[in-house]
Amino acid sequence: MSDTYFRFTFLTKSVTSLCFFAVLFPFAVKGQNALPVDTIKAYYSNGRVASAIPYYQSRPEGIGRIYYETGILKEERTYQAGIVSGTVKRYDTTGTLRELFTIENGKREGASSVYDERGNYVEDKMYFFGRLQPPDTSFTVQEPTGQAYDTMKTVPPPVAEESRPAILEIEAASVDTLLVDLSDSAAVQKLHLAVIPTPLHGMKNFYDLVFYPSKAVEKKIEGTVKIKALLDQYGDVLKTEVVKGIGYGCEEAANIAVYYTKFIPAVRRTEPVPCYVIFPVTFTLNIVQQQEENLRKGQLNKNIKAGTD
Repeated sequence: MSDTYFRFTFLTKSVTSLCFFAVLFPFAVKGQNALPVDTIKAYYSNGRVASAIPYYQSRPEGIGRIYYETGILKEERTYQAGIVSGTVKRYDTTGTLRELFTIENGKREGASSVYDERGNYVEDKMYFFGRLQPPDTSFTVQEPTGQAYDTMKTVPPPVAEESRPAILEIEAASVDTLLVDLSDSAAVQKLHLAVIPTPLHGMKNFYDLVFYPSKAVEKKIEGTVKIKALLDQYGDVLKTEVVKGIGYGCEEAANIAVYYTKFIPAVRRTEPVPCYVIFPVTFTLNIVQQQEENLRKGQLNKNIKAGTD
């Protein structure tokens, strides 16, 4: 009787201990390894925030922000898996965007867009494996004709829809909820994307694809055309449509340029995702002047080469 009692008591205590351990163990593991998302902030001596970096599982993850001592945003950088990877934006002391570039494998890659003191786009500088590339002075243009602005660049007509890669139904369902309106910076910020879709080779190369219709030039038509493009997770354009036009053939010119542009895909956290993009294409007579300058440079290079041969 006594031996049975002690055996029962021992067994009861053992089962109770095991149950207690089973209940507490997950919380102990969670407390050590499954750290919640948090933002680590550093401060200047005046009490203003110097930096705000989001962390996930003990590593920087997401968009980190660096500030001037005055509290104005100085830099936005994208962290993936603990390192800077993706879009970086730099601002001056007034908070105006002055530079936008991409980091891949710890180095600058692709187009680095430069902006003036008013935030207007100025030029692109190309980087390859972190090294600044010399400007490309070679241009492939046609001989000037009576309609120079229409024939300055030969753009093939859009191919049939069925010959383009078909987007999967599951992808089509996912992009219904993701619309990136590049003409609305506030709306883009609310999406909290790790990487915002932009032309892979920069805005300057994009505008090299845009020809200014001669009718629009004659009428001095200026304005912004908005093109809605469907991008897959690789940055390829699957289809386009005109959302806003200004007439005189500008919609067709913008639509063709966007359709044949390779984009940096949108990235949520660390995963590229398909999305719709509303892409503004601005037509100003400055484009015509730049195209004329490119045409002159191309002809000059051709004459120089002919003189040396």
